[in-house]
Amino acid sequence: MTDLHIRYFAAASEAAGTSEQTVPVREGEQLAAVLQRVGKDNAELQRVLKLCSFLSDGKRVDGQSTVDPTYPLDVLPPFAGG
Repeated sequence: MTDLHIRYFAAASEAAGTSEQTVPVREGEQLAAVLQRVGKDNAELQRVLKLCSFLSDGKRVDGQSTVDPTYPLDVLPPFAGG
């Protein structure tokens, strides 16, 4: 297992109760499985994660993507404004 550094922004940070978190991931693990684990005991975070976009190494990833712990995972909820 390797640690994945997760950075939460805006509403995701509020729901998670933190702006950063480190979680262990298995080689070849998909993002959907990681998100299920981090939101397991937090209904508000589960709700927000469904609305979020995810970036790894500045590239958008989705639930089917394999997690790359080399790079932090950025969790970005929808932003309003202009």
